[in-house]
Amino acid sequence: MFKKHQKNLTKSKKISNNQKIILEFNKKAQEYKNKILQEFNNVKNTNNFIDYEQFW
Repeated sequence: MFKKHQKNLTKSKKISNNQKIILEFNKKAQEYKNKILQEFNNVKNTNNFIDYEQFW
């Protein structure tokens, strides 16, 4: 009985570690997404768009 309980504990520990990793990954992904969007908006807000007709 005790061994079975112990086995379940290590199993749930592994799951919680995986959940921590996933949460950390999602947090990083969100940070990168925000950075990319911010950069995109910076570019969009500056009027440095190339006028392609003039360029050619």
